[in-house]
Amino acid sequence: MFITITPDENYFIASASYTMSGNEVVLTDRDERGRIKHTVSKVTGDIELDVRMEEMLSIAAPEFEHGQVSYTQNGVTVNLESGETLEYAINPTVGAILTFTADPRYLVGSETYCLSGDTGVHLGFNGESGSEQVRLVEENGFTGDITVYSEFVPIVGEGEFAITAGSFENAVVTLTQTIDGVTTSRTLQPDEIYGIGADTDVTITIHPAPNYCMYYGSVTIGGVRQYLTGNSTGGQAVTTTVKVTGDTLISFTLYPARVPAYDRLYAVDVDDSGPGSVIRDHITAYVRETVTLTIKPDTGYEVDAVTVTTYSRQVIPVRYMGINPNNNGRVFVFTMPQASVKVNVTYKRI
Repeated sequence: MFITITPDENYFIASASYTMSGNEVVLTDRDERGRIKHTVSKVTGDIELDVRMEEMLSIAAPEFEHGQVSYTQNGVTVNLESGETLEYAINPTVGAILTFTADPRYLVGSETYCLSGDTGVHLGFNGESGSEQVRLVEENGFTGDITVYSEFVPIVGEGEFAITAGSFENAVVTLTQTIDGVTTSRTLQPDEIYGIGADTDVTITIHPAPNYCMYYGSVTIGGVRQYLTGNSTGGQAVTTTVKVTGDTLISFTLYPARVPAYDRLYAVDVDDSGPGSVIRDHITAYVRETVTLTIKPDTGYEVDAVTVTTYSRQVIPVRYMGINPNNNGRVFVFTMPQASVKVNVTYKRI
């Protein structure tokens, strides 16, 4: 014999049981839609069902800003607008996942909490994450209509600038600063934004994993880029000290460290017969090393094209990196192949 209990729309099964031959069986298992399906293996007497239905819980989100609040139930995600109340939304016997997502440069505050009926539910957030979740289910205390109070707090405070390294892997980035004689060090996580005091001197260390090297990097402060000198030795750290006078972006590119089979230098030759100068940071380079070219056209000219080829006419990709603020030169980089190369620059009149 099968017993199936399906609540009407906007209701959930608060409790269900049956009595047979004087024995009571409490039905607790529900499917993802809140239904009860139960098999009575052997009927030994009359069956008396006792089912109690209740209205689904409402969920309200008093006004909030700088973030998003949503819940997911039965595979469907619903975004809660600031100040919105949704009736008949939550089935507490099945549960829903409530998610808080802070805007960029904000965190989910520790004062984020819920009321279920007249009872407060402490969520235990520590105010250090940009995303938090809680399960809206009876055993977590959600037995009445739910009110969600959301706090999103800024990462960067007054008198501070943001510093980030964006997305990266295979490296550790640390920030070291000394304030009033006390030196502190912090590991910057991928995509983390950290607030740091204006005009603070900070030492940035990029430490690649043992099998990687940093062959290009820069620190951009308030829109002004400073270039970092890379290397080809696996696991060797690159360090620079800067004064934080604006929002700061640390960027770098890693490459597998060169292996012994590639420990040979190849020539970087330049054809500089055109109306401009070409400065290379390597006269010779190892395979997989990054070669940086700084090109300064003469007055009345601009760079038209930069071509790097091997002497067997293989074309090597060249990437434009921007303008060097120290000398106003155009910066290009390429990765050294397993052969000597020739750099050719063409110019055009402005």
